[in-house]
Amino acid sequence: MRTTAAVGVGNTTGRLIAFLFMVILAGVMSADAYGRVRYVLSVATLASTAVAGGLPSAMTRFLARNKDNPREKDTYFSNITLIFIVFFIITEIAVYILDPHEPIVLVVVLGYSMPLLYMGILRGLMQYTKFASMSLLRNSIKLLILIVLIYLSGVTENYALLIYSFGGWVAILILELIYPAKLHLRKEYISKEKMKEITLFSIPVLITTLAFATITQVPNIVLRRYMGYDSVAVFSIAYTVTLLYAFVPFAVLTIAMPEIASVKSMERRINLFLSSSALIIVTGTVLLILTIIFGKWGLHLIFKGKYDSAFDPLVILSIGAILLGIRNAYSALWEGGGRPIFSMYDTIGGALSTLIFSYILIPEYGVCGAAWSFVLGSAVSVSISTYFLIRMKKGHIKLK
Repeated sequence: MRTTAAVGVGNTTGRLIAFLFMVILAGVMSADAYGRVRYVLSVATLASTAVAGGLPSAMTRFLARNKDNPREKDTYFSNITLIFIVFFIITEIAVYILDPHEPIVLVVVLGYSMPLLYMGILRGLMQYTKFASMSLLRNSIKLLILIVLIYLSGVTENYALLIYSFGGWVAILILELIYPAKLHLRKEYISKEKMKEITLFSIPVLITTLAFATITQVPNIVLRRYMGYDSVAVFSIAYTVTLLYAFVPFAVLTIAMPEIASVKSMERRINLFLSSSALIIVTGTVLLILTIIFGKWGLHLIFKGKYDSAFDPLVILSIGAILLGIRNAYSALWEGGGRPIFSMYDTIGGALSTLIFSYILIPEYGVCGAAWSFVLGSAVSVSISTYFLIRMKKGHIKLK
């Protein structure tokens, strides 16, 4: 329980610091510059997910499964690392072909991808204190460098992107100097059989992760195509504020999933899911009310009137944030119940819906259209999982 709490506190604090980083950046940059930064980060997030979407989970599973066998740990570490390099090269080529106007994306993808894989290593080695420290340290480093740079000479768009992308590399270097992971790359351990096993495991996780990233990032990308960087900035400010809604759902997913996995009673599992959902809905509703009452005033106070137009999309996105929180509770139920395939189905449905609605609504309604695309995609995702829940309660679906 203390381990779970440490991970939860480390990740929550890290997210708060990352939130502060974006707020400061939006305050010191023009809307156009901040919009470009957020657009590049959106593209890089999707590309990094393609590189490492399923590999961190594979690293976690296979390292943990062979925790008492150093040779097997080195074998899986070597094979997963090779697959990672191949995926990285293919993704970089694809990104350059699809979006040659922003070459900085290629560098940001490199900065993003490595920490994702490293977090999978730490979980697989069950170094949870180190895992919590990584989340806290990398975001603290980013914020510190940003503040120093602003104080000394100001910050450009590309510098901001490099700081945000490679802060994790600095954290990895510090942690490995203090407490190195005992893993080794061995060329002679690489085999087609192992790579096939790893790839087959990774594909469903990759699809789920990529689909979830689509729900959260595609509205920004489509918005830039039709409305420009200024609109991306307004949407991103609203979305950044709604990250406050994610703290309770993230804690629920962290704690409820192992709780659900630890019990066998169907009734107990459903009750855990319902209580988690109720907590998310209640806290989300309170935050929504506070957003409606104080949101416009807060935006004006923080950004000195520069992003007052973010209020309407903020309210709309807040509804989507609550729905996405409920989806987290469903994820805890399906993953803890041994049926993660249902999470994949609901996320794919939500991603496709977000993509379709983005192209329909954004050209007509701009930033608010992007916000509604996010809401509708989240609603479809929750609806699909609700369908599976109803079938489960009727006895047509069983958890493991």
